Amino acid sequence: MRRVGIAGGTGGLGRTIVEHVANTRLYTVYVLTRSATGLIAGRRGVECLELDYSSPSSIAERLREENIDTVISVIGILSEEDHNAQINLIEGAAQSGTVTRFAPSEYGWDYEEACKHGFPPAIPGLGDYQLAAFKAQAVVRLRATDLAFTRVIAGLRMDYFGHPHEPVLSGCPVVVALDVENARAALPGNGNAGVVVTHSADVGAFVARVLARAEWPEKCWVVGDRLTWNEALVFAERARGEMFEMRYDSVEELRAGRVTELPANRARYGVVPKQLLDGLLCVWGIAFCEGWFDFPGDTVAELFPDMKTTKFEELMRRCWGRRVERARGPPRVDLAV
Repeated sequence: MRRVGIAGGTGGLGRTIVEHVANTRLYTVYVLTRSATGLIAGRRGVECLELDYSSPSSIAERLREENIDTVISVIGILSEEDHNAQINLIEGAAQSGTVTRFAPSEYGWDYEEACKHGFPPAIPGLGDYQLAAFKAQAVVRLRATDLAFTRVIAGLRMDYFGHPHEPVLSGCPVVVALDVENARAALPGNGNAGVVVTHSADVGAFVARVLARAEWPEKCWVVGDRLTWNEALVFAERARGEMFEMRYDSVEELRAGRVTELPANRARYGVVPKQLLDGLLCVWGIAFCEGWFDFPGDTVAELFPDMKTTKFEELMRRCWGRRVERARGPPRVDLAV
């Protein structure tokens, strides 16, 4: 039985991936963690492996002891410390002698290609935003090893838009563009740019499937659904049975660090301070407008044509269609174009 180590597998998207891989019963799954306290206890086929992320040689020894052959990183790259932990994990995997495959922590857009084009730009108030650069550097480091690797690129998490009626399986439920709960919208640009949104459960299911393949493509474009923000707004309005109050945030506004506040995000400021969240929303908004969330391929359709993914309209109906009994409201209030 193959042995898979999943770093960052204790919560959010990482835990979702752990559960999908374990459910195949094809692998022994190790959750790679700094501390085994409070982890997935009693989960059949899942074990915990403590690592010292400051020491590549120690990581290599631990991976070698358990004969782990594949490492999947779902480390949240939020700081230089997180970045260094992933780089050391790559180094340790390369030194182990047992690990032959590695999937770095990506899951958003093509960070390496974006960085080559000078994206993201500096946003006032965001400070030294290094997430994209950190993820691109991990790919560069992987290319310098003998490890086979794939980058799982899955766009925006669809689960955000079902909150609070369904659990968010991927981190903090930040409201992006559509505040379905409060019938408000702030769409980036003119709302016509394509965007890929993928449910975390579908990301987990894809990773479980791609593990079984003998060869990995360097990039896995995981497309749950592809649509425009204007189309997403229509689906949300239909599900709720009312028109949303909405406006468009221009690229110029986003570059200046100005983004329309959506009411549901106020509850998130205790976790993500407003200035930081506004800056991140500006980066994502520009990324939508510049096409970084509209992928050139669909690896799910190419490799696994039988795999069904959640569609945005389906999520809207499931989460909002029967829960809100209101008459259709007045025509949409368009605050800016």
